[in-house]
Amino acid sequence: MFPVDGSSTQLSELWAWYEDASGVIADLDSCRVIVEAMQAGSEEANLTIAPGLDAITRHVELWLLSHPCPDHWNWQHMMAIVDGYKSMGACVTDAAGDGSCARSLEFQSIAVDTELMLQEVKQVIALLAMTAER
Repeated sequence: MFPVDGSSTQLSELWAWYEDASGVIADLDSCRVIVEAMQAGSEEANLTIAPGLDAITRHVELWLLSHPCPDHWNWQHMMAIVDGYKSMGACVTDAAGDGSCARSLEFQSIAVDTELMLQEVKQVIALLAMTAER
């Protein structure tokens, strides 16, 4: 997830972008919490929280579109996380809040993949922070 040539200029630009994106990362953490709640939630609860997930993912997507990352691969990775959360929200909404959707194998697979991608982003941020401290 580091820029191709790994130059200090590219790394500092990427670090600056991720610093600007800290609110977006926090929003994605909120999405993770909402998805966890959906997996155990009732139909009513899921229908209540699904619009929140949709609003957060739309906000993050718009932020990403309006704040280009200096490294395209990192930007694509962030968009894939948003797409994962959007698809999980759509699944629950399309199922009228039915919790069985959120407990399906497909939903679980997307949830695990999306969580892993978010953890990878956090690892990159930690590595960039260490590089920036030098």
